[in-house]
Amino acid sequence: MKRIIKSFEENREHILGELPGKFHKDFELELQKLSEATEQEVGNEHEMIRNELRFHPQLDEKVVGEIDLEAHAPISPPSDEEQKQAMDSELERVKAEIGEI
Repeated sequence: MKRIIKSFEENREHILGELPGKFHKDFELELQKLSEATEQEVGNEHEMIRNELRFHPQLDEKVVGEIDLEAHAPISPPSDEEQKQAMDSELERVKAEIGEI
């Protein structure tokens, strides 16, 4: 969401140049509302999910606490030592496999 707002702000002049003058004020107001909504979103993400569930009554609200909010975060890359160990291990496995042939 923040990327979208940033894009709007970076392209504000172009957008306003393309919009008829009567919509400039509306655009500015909507952009301001969007910025304020994003600031509120930074709070409790579980609460935001509960609010969304109002529109999906077939879903059980009890699962909200079980949702891992960091599940989408990338894992850290292995260290140089871990990579070297993995390569050495794979090399030994391949050598052993070749030896069996």
